[in-house]
Amino acid sequence: MNTIKTIEFPGYDELKNNFNIYKDIFLNEQIIAFRNANVDFETQTKIMHLFGDNLNWYPNSQDTKPSEYVEDHHKHITEKNINNKNEIILGWHQEHVEDNENIYVSGMWNMELFNCEPDTGKTYFIDMSKIYNSFTTTDQEFLNSCTVSIKNYWQSENENKNSEDTIYKLVLNHWITNDKTIRTFYGRGEKVNLHSINGMPPTELDKDKFNLLHDEIFTKVWLDSDIKLEHIWQQGDLLVPDLFKLAHAVNGGFNKDQRRLRGIFGTIGNNN
Repeated sequence: MNTIKTIEFPGYDELKNNFNIYKDIFLNEQIIAFRNANVDFETQTKIMHLFGDNLNWYPNSQDTKPSEYVEDHHKHITEKNINNKNEIILGWHQEHVEDNENIYVSGMWNMELFNCEPDTGKTYFIDMSKIYNSFTTTDQEFLNSCTVSIKNYWQSENENKNSEDTIYKLVLNHWITNDKTIRTFYGRGEKVNLHSINGMPPTELDKDKFNLLHDEIFTKVWLDSDIKLEHIWQQGDLLVPDLFKLAHAVNGGFNKDQRRLRGIFGTIGNNN
């Protein structure tokens, strides 16, 4: 497990005037972790628009469509994990991989409240383009050809489960670097199925190969600690993760009154 290095927040003007430095960090390291930012939501939004203008996502200064949310993880906290800093309370996932039109590629996470022990409430990350690159060329070509489906995917806690399968492409190209990246579900309840190969119905052999490869992806994400990154939060931190590439999870050891994050998602249209 590697700890993400933090950067002292330089202030908005310094960030804007030297943006190429931070753009390179985002593209090369997949995440920027600013320490002691302590920004209000207005400034957070302004910074998000600056990134959007330079990294081609929405919202930006020309299209300010709202995408903000507040997360205290009250839905994920149980009697078991509230006191267990080693328990993952929000499992490994990538943001809305099933959305083929509005692709989630980034976030800006502002830790407004963090009254927790230092080693609790951590966020873990895995670069899914590196997992893609760990496969052989033959397996990569197979994964590139896969369109998959998932049953019983639910959009929110207030909606009923969908009756129709959710269908999406397993591997997409990064919107800037063009890196191929696996984008799928890693939950313990969902079952990802092979829907088609290069637009054609899969054979039983195709299905067997897909199931083996997807199980390997799943196992690497959940069990291989060597490929994981972790961010140890402090109040006032501001993170800018590449959510196109990064799968992420959150560990426990806190209650809903101790940790509050205000987020903004960045999205792009589908040009793949």
